Parts: sequence; structure tokens; C-alpha cells
Amino acid sequence: MVKKAQTQKTPIESVDQLFVERAAQTDNARFLKCTNRLMVFSFGLTILCIFFFYCVSSLSKVKRVSIRGNTYLSSAYLTKVSQLSAHSFYYFQIPLAIQDRIEKDPMIESATVTMKKDNIIQIDVVEKQPFGYRFVEDVPYLLCTDDSVIPLTSDYMSIISQVPLIYGFQDEESTHLLANAFKDIQPS
Repeated sequence: MVKKAQTQKTPIESVDQLFVERAAQTDNARFLKCTNRLMVFSFGLTILCIFFFYCVSSLSKVKRVSIRGNTYLSSAYLTKVSQLSAHSFYYFQIPLAIQDRIEKDPMIESATVTMKKDNIIQIDVVEKQPFGYRFVEDVPYLLCTDDSVIPLTSDYMSIISQVPLIYGFQDEESTHLLANAFKDIQPS
């Protein structure tokens, strides 16, 4: 049998082969790095697109604002005070912030805000109970059963038809006694 002659590589060919292998490894590493970057970029772009289409759709908006417990103030007024509308984003609403805005109104004693399913926001309010109004130096004021005196603004004009005009009882003690007397009387 005849042995085949093995060809030996020269040192220059070995070095060239090493450079070729290193170049291939570098190309593979660059390709993997670019692939990872492309996947992260496409994932981020997908998340942004989903968020954009969600924000544009009607699914992200408040469908209804339900207000309960209001007797003297209208639901439209309380909705305006809460700064909610059909264009508000449902998941961007913070119940404590809405509650704070409503409770800043002088006619509101307390409020609770609940996020319901189907994009409904429910607001339960407890109003102060006015028992009358009077004029002090030609400025109208509402008198409430908790001894508070609230300036009568245009927002509260609908309350005038539900409470009487009070004459007399100008000093604090008589106003306090009158407020205590009306505390036990039902608004109806």
C-alpha cells in the first residue's frame, strides 16, 4: 500500500487560516449582537404601538361617571369639579386625587371614588345640609347645619329654591342654635 503524502501547512498559511477563523468569529459575534439589538428594538416598538392604539381606542376612555348621594348639587356640576369627562383616560385616573378635588368644594362634606369595571367611575358624596340662606351686606350666604357659612356663588343658585331665606339670627349664638334646630329636620 502506498501512503498518501500528508501536506503540511506552512506557517504563513496557518496564520492566514487563524485570521480567517477570527474574522468569521467576529462576524458571528457582530451578527448575534445586531440580532439581539433588533429583537429588543422590535419588542419595544411593538409595546409602543400597542400602547398608542390602546390610547386612541375607546377602550381606554371613561365610559360613565356615576354620582350618588347628591341632593343639592347637580351631577353635571360634580363631574365638572372632579375634572372627569368622556375623553379622560380610565387607567390614568387616581381615585384619591379625584376625591381631593371634590372635597375642596365647600358644599361637600366627604367623597369616595371607586373605579368600577367597564370603565365606570363611581363617586359617592355626602353633602353639607343647607337649611337656609341670608344676605350679609348684600352678599348672599348659605347656612348649613354644621355651623358653616358658605358664600352663595352661581354654582349653588339651584339650592336657593330648596331652602328658605332667613331673616334675623344675626349673632353667632342664635345662628348656632338655629343650625342645631334644623339638624334633626329631614330636607324633604
